[in-house]
Amino acid sequence: MVSNSPLPLGSKIKQVREALGYSQEQVARYAKIQRSKLSDLEMGKIEFDPKTLLAVRKFLEIENAPLLDHELELFMTRMEVWDDMLDTNRTEDSRKMANELSVILSLPYEYDMLFLYSVLDARTLIKENDVPAAKEKLDMSESLLDKASNKYMYLYHQTKGNLCLNSGDFRAALPYFQHALDIFDSTKSKDRLLAGIGTTYYYMGKIYHAIMAFERALEAYRGDKANSTGSHMKSSMALCYMHIGAYDKSKQLFDELLNHSRSVSDNITLKSQLIVRGGLSILVGDYVEALEFFDQAKKTTDFTDGYIGSSLVVVGAASEAKALRKLRKYDQSKEALSKAKPFAQGNELFTMYLDVQEKLIDLNDPECISYLEDVAIPFLRAQGGLNNFDAAAICKELVAYYTKKKAKTKAAAIKAIMCDIYEEVFMA
Repeated sequence: MVSNSPLPLGSKIKQVREALGYSQEQVARYAKIQRSKLSDLEMGKIEFDPKTLLAVRKFLEIENAPLLDHELELFMTRMEVWDDMLDTNRTEDSRKMANELSVILSLPYEYDMLFLYSVLDARTLIKENDVPAAKEKLDMSESLLDKASNKYMYLYHQTKGNLCLNSGDFRAALPYFQHALDIFDSTKSKDRLLAGIGTTYYYMGKIYHAIMAFERALEAYRGDKANSTGSHMKSSMALCYMHIGAYDKSKQLFDELLNHSRSVSDNITLKSQLIVRGGLSILVGDYVEALEFFDQAKKTTDFTDGYIGSSLVVVGAASEAKALRKLRKYDQSKEALSKAKPFAQGNELFTMYLDVQEKLIDLNDPECISYLEDVAIPFLRAQGGLNNFDAAAICKELVAYYTKKKAKTKAAAIKAIMCDIYEEVFMA
């Protein structure tokens, strides 16, 4: 990474001064030089002496800003370190670096560094789960799109894709990741781009597309497959295997991942993995083991902030309620759902997850049956993506219920809907 501003030092000082609204007289008075000398310095007719340069920088509050060549080189190196911090999920260190490097905002002519700073700051905000602030930061960087070097465009499009993912707009994310991959000219971050594409396909319900993208990402990844980036890819693969019924492969990967997350004290990731691992136990019919994983998840961290925090609470509660229902602990199942409802407020999909589990507790109630068939299944199918698997899971419960009641015609009708859902997902 290099600066794209081969401006003389005097021109840089002039641009900063004018951007701040100071006159030559004000700066010259503070630096104890004649205005005409400052004019000559800005025009490059004479060179700055160290004392005058220091005084001018101090007045303009850019003592720590990169003006000289060696300062620029050091600054861009720190930008690269910041980028690496984000790759390895060192969020607190990334925020500290963002604060330290914010002085670049004082240099209006440093288009590349301003653009790069805005994008990296947006990535940091995404890691901090502050999606609105990240969107605002990226919107600001768009004013520099026609001024910054093309070599940073891939990072911009990748961050836009991540922003869409974190906002739940999965279909919008895919073109950003694909475009970033198309214009990418290095191997440094190819794995991240492919992982982003895989994650997008996964949430869209295109599981086989996701598996292929994650396999390519792991092939491109040059780091330790046990660290956070490698673990994310393996975790995503485990989820994909779970959805296609390859439970043994999924279990093996998740058990490896849980050991790693415990060893590095990555509690948010650990909580997420424990919840999914509990869901896997439900799929294979081990409801007691599932509850053990959910109990561990609740003890891991009380993180509930933002979309991710709320989703952990809601999905964890819905899964726990299902395991309790399967063990016929209906009151405890309802209690788990009740505690999670405040975290679902304002989110129609989260509310649906909880309502579905509540209705499944009492299938003998015609109103519950009607809600599941006429409201929940059509709603989830309309949402698309992974929600199709939730719709299919409801169908499976209803088929079992109608079969037990010897309502063969009704069971066959629901089974046909379930087959349609799977055909939509796997044949797309």
